Amino acid sequence: TGVSLSLGLAGCGALTVVGVDVPTMMYNLGHGDLAPLFKFGVAFPLVYHYAAGIRHLYWDHMVKGFSNEEMQSSSVALLLTTTVTSAGIAVAL
Repeated sequence: TGVSLSLGLAGCGALTVVGVDVPTMMYNLGHGDLAPLFKFGVAFPLVYHYAAGIRHLYWDHMVKGFSNEEMQSSSVALLLTTTVTSAGIAVAL
């Protein structure tokens, strides 16, 4: 997700360099018919990256959650929580 966020930001920068009005483009994407889809596409990697970072901090400080079962359940919980939160953000904003 970090790479996709970096590529998105670099893409916006490249578009600006070639003369595209990125703020207007983003406004139009955010207010068009597919706006929730575009918003979800931005919210998901941001929320996932942030939440996975919190999980890593927990692992680093508590030194717990490293069995296969715990990894599997925390990964499923992370994915579900991220998806629901991102969908909420996409619809609410």
